[in-house]
Amino acid sequence: VAFVGHNHPAFLETMFATWAAAGIFVPLNARLAPPELAHQLTDSGAGTLVYGPAHAAAVGALGDSVPLAHLVALDGESSGDGVLGYGELAARATPSWVDEPVGLDDPCLIMYTSGTTGRAKGAMLTHGNITWNAVNVVVDTDVSSDAVALVAAPLFHTAALNMLSLPVLLKGGTLVIEPGFEPARALDLIARHRVSVLFG
Repeated sequence: VAFVGHNHPAFLETMFATWAAAGIFVPLNARLAPPELAHQLTDSGAGTLVYGPAHAAAVGALGDSVPLAHLVALDGESSGDGVLGYGELAARATPSWVDEPVGLDDPCLIMYTSGTTGRAKGAMLTHGNITWNAVNVVVDTDVSSDAVALVAAPLFHTAALNMLSLPVLLKGGTLVIEPGFEPARALDLIARHRVSVLFG
């Protein structure tokens, strides 16, 4: 299951839902052009793409070049062209607990490199990689359970996701998720939410 869009709570909802179903989550760079997006979707084997409103045109430009089974619009309703609405799907869902068993060596995440030496390459991370990274960060930086993290750096990047968000969530802290960084707004959020940690 791939996600392309700016930071949004649905990013984490989609990621954890994918993992609960023993799937592999593919966070895609929100700055990708349609050909780069097509390459990474095809390369990863993604069958579902959840996308934000700012990416509707890029997703539309993919046409039939990527064999996706499901397109899910973050801000839209289900339409006759096969696009499903994220909110509508969530509202229709029946409450049930899904927790497929996985092992530490099972893959859970494909993060793409920046592609500075050619096409971006998918780095496969396992549940063990993600778990032990979060534990190491919690120990190394002494993350507390009352931590409040401002997440303004892109979640598709390993620093915002694996070095900040997941360790804070592991400790039971709070995330303040912003679609991007704006200095005045960041200062306001830091004061209003008593932010104790951020990455920039």
